[in-house]
Amino acid sequence: LRQNTLEFIKLQLDRLNPFVTNFRSISSASNLTTLNLFIKADHGLDQHIYNALTASQVAAVQIE
Repeated sequence: LRQNTLEFIKLQLDRLNPFVTNFRSISSASNLTTLNLFIKADHGLDQHIYNALTASQVAAVQIE
């Protein structure tokens, strides 16, 4: 991919996806060599319809 295409995709992800923003924030604040983000999804939901996030709390585990 061209550099400008990658930049465009990155900007769109940063703008539209809160998980991407959180992932970048955590990775830049820590001295981690590897960072994994696991998102638990309810597969019972209709995957053809956008289902907005409804949780008011998020849990995170950091292993050093």
